[in-house]
Amino acid sequence: MSEHQDSPWYFGNAQAPMGEFVIEYDYLSEIAMGSPLAGVCFLHTPNGARLQLHDFAAGPAIWNASGTRVAFPGWTPYRQQQLCLVDIMAKTLTVFTKIFRVLEIKECKGDHIIGVDSPIFQPIDFSINIHEEDKQSITPLVF
Repeated sequence: MSEHQDSPWYFGNAQAPMGEFVIEYDYLSEIAMGSPLAGVCFLHTPNGARLQLHDFAAGPAIWNASGTRVAFPGWTPYRQQQLCLVDIMAKTLTVFTKIFRVLEIKECKGDHIIGVDSPIFQPIDFSINIHEEDKQSITPLVF
């Protein structure tokens, strides 16, 4: 078993606490030498569906305790990041407008997502209320 903590530079797939849903990453690679990883992000559902959520996603993905929401970073074309949130109950993927350098999501709890922007260089802690934060897009998910 690895002692390595998940980070934007080292992460794997993320299973929901109840085990029914899984966030899977495919085709992961470094953006540039020594930079965080990026790849295609999928949601696996209990009925066997595999939904592509983002074609340029980062990680690690963090589930809430009940397995109804999962947050993950998504890369922009300009190599910045935005916070993405899958709501299993609402069947939506929300991309928030706010831009980050490198996201390290620590917790998805209640209506808040908590983490650190740029955990290695000049880190800034953040806490976002998902109902109050500006949204770039809300996409319905069919599963």
